Amino acid sequence: MRMGNKHLSDTIQVCRYVIENTDNLHSKNILARGIVKRIEKFIHQTGRLKTVNNFIKQDQQTAVLFDD
Repeated sequence: MRMGNKHLSDTIQVCRYVIENTDNLHSKNILARGIVKRIEKFIHQTGRLKTVNNFIKQDQQTAVLFDD
C-alpha cells in the first residue's frame, strides 16, 4: 500500500492521540504504539522524515476552534 506524506503524518497524529488518551495496557494503545513504531521506521528508511515532520508541525500550528 502506498501512502503520501500527508497521510503518514495524519496517521501518526491519530495514533499519538490514542496513546495519550488510553491506558498503557489498552489494546488500542498497544496497537497505536506498534503502528507509530512501524511508520517511523519506514519514514527513516525512505528519507521522508523531514517532510512528514513538516506536515505535523503545520497541523499543530493551524488554528483550532476547540482545544480538547
